[in-house]
Amino acid sequence: MNLSIKVDKLALKYLFKITDCPGNQIQVQCGSGCPLPTCQNPNPQNQICPAFCRTCVCPTNTVLNGDNCVPLSQCPVTNPPTNNCPGNQIQVQCGSGCPLPTCQNPNPSNLVCPAFCRTCVCPTGTVLNGVNCVPLSQCPSTTPITPP
Repeated sequence: MNLSIKVDKLALKYLFKITDCPGNQIQVQCGSGCPLPTCQNPNPQNQICPAFCRTCVCPTNTVLNGDNCVPLSQCPVTNPPTNNCPGNQIQVQCGSGCPLPTCQNPNPSNLVCPAFCRTCVCPTGTVLNGVNCVPLSQCPSTTPITPP
């Protein structure tokens, strides 16, 4: 006697805890709730991550591109982000709201800083001179403000 058993795919998923991951993502028991690295954001900022278990992730040394995981070198080429800062200031995601060091005030007091994200800053080791960042040694010879 030949018995044939018809198995429902949903029942198999339930019994064996099979999860369909999109693309070539791999299944894990409980991955981080933090954002996955992507072609657009290969190094997501450290942050407080949602408390949930992600079950589909990209294999090591790959990033998400749509539903598929690819090596970063295979990400589509995109135009670099536009720097909307004046002069030679650099753009950051969220810098301090404290005053920027300037030629006139190279060491501003940071007692209480406004609660906002500054997006244009000077690179480390430089101060603001007008709209440009320069090494302090290249500031015009003026008497700097000394904090009280």
